Amino acid sequence: MLRDPSGNAYYEAGSGAPLVLLHGVGLDAAMWLPVVERMAKRHRVIAPDLPGHGGSPAPPADATLSFYADRVAALLRHLGVERTGVAGFSMGAMVAQRLALDHASSVSRLALVCAVHDRPPEAKLAVRTRALATAIRGVAPSVPAALERWFTPSFAAKRPDVVEAVRTTLLGNDPIGYLRSYAIFAQADEELAKDVGRIDVPTLIVAAEEDSGSTPQMAHALRAGIRDSRVVVVPGVRHLLPIEAPDRLARLLDDFFLEGTG
Repeated sequence: MLRDPSGNAYYEAGSGAPLVLLHGVGLDAAMWLPVVERMAKRHRVIAPDLPGHGGSPAPPADATLSFYADRVAALLRHLGVERTGVAGFSMGAMVAQRLALDHASSVSRLALVCAVHDRPPEAKLAVRTRALATAIRGVAPSVPAALERWFTPSFAAKRPDVVEAVRTTLLGNDPIGYLRSYAIFAQADEELAKDVGRIDVPTLIVAAEEDSGSTPQMAHALRAGIRDSRVVVVPGVRHLLPIEAPDRLARLLDDFFLEGTG
């Protein structure tokens, strides 16, 4: 891993048109490696550890979603990248949207993978209850249920090593950084729902058919809010689509981002 002047860690591989990959809450840049392996031949892939994750320092107590987007923008300036495609997964999709809103000149195309959008009341209650439980009890008690939501039983049975690696990442999080990040993840969809109509770049929205937290219904509602957008639903996978179906996702991303380089 490399570091920018602020001490935030990032991974870089490949050559070609730049592409930024933003991970989900509780994870780190390594979650993208199965996709990076398939895309680095035609893209300069940049995958940061977001604040409070992996090798990056914790965000301040008063951090907002814009703080995360600002950190990504600062990394792009450090790397001399003026304009780039951006793909975000889960919380990373929230950061990607905020980046496209707050730093519009930096973003050429946007891919939102398993993105939460304007949660219904029962989903808001569930995620905020998890945030409160994490604040009281720590990360560990929530991990088994998270892994069940994130992986299909068939994949978990076939690749226990991958599931175990994700478990290790979740348990290895800095408690303060994770809690501050999860608190933003639990609420930022409301903020973004009011603003997505201002996103003005071509946008690909990718949903997992069996994802209970960022559902295909949310993907279609998000598409209705972003003018130049389309939806693809990948069948037979749950939330961690980039890990369960990296071939399918890499093809979708590759085709979409290369459209903008012709």
